[in-house]
Amino acid sequence: MKGPVSFGFLFAFVFIIVKMAMHFGGLFEGNILPTSFLNILLLLLAVAVGLYQYIRNREAGYETLLQEVKQGLKPGIVYTLLVSGFLFLYYNNIDRSIIETMQQQRIEEFSKGLQNPSTLAEIRKSNEAFELMTPEEILQEVKSNVDQFISARSLFLMSLMSLMLLSIIYSLLVAIIYRNVLFRK
Repeated sequence: MKGPVSFGFLFAFVFIIVKMAMHFGGLFEGNILPTSFLNILLLLLAVAVGLYQYIRNREAGYETLLQEVKQGLKPGIVYTLLVSGFLFLYYNNIDRSIIETMQQQRIEEFSKGLQNPSTLAEIRKSNEAFELMTPEEILQEVKSNVDQFISARSLFLMSLMSLMLLSIIYSLLVAIIYRNVLFRK
């Protein structure tokens, strides 16, 4: 592997190794924030280091901003695909407890609302299907929706979209910074 793409692989594997080490070490159990911030940082590093390496080694003296953004996207996309795929496998096969905890929290919050008559009236008013249901039937309907919405598959899609968007933003910002500050002519 050559060029900026290799940094996408490198930083994705760094994230995977750190995530698994944290899992086996029992660090931050049930808390996804530290690994989320690490994920964002490693994506930025993949884009920045990949684009830096490309600019330093390019043969053409000048390229357009769009060409540099495209080169910055290469490691970002590779990182995004590898990490999103890993997160799907991780939350689907290795550690389902985080997803189950998130599902339970949402269901408990909703069931507390069902116990309050005014909140129950608002819930029934907001959805016509709930008007004739008992609170237990409403809770069963909400449980099935929560199970579909908070799952490894939905987490995969959200991480894929968010990391893709961050890759685009980071590529643009890093290319502008490199062009105007670091590699100014």
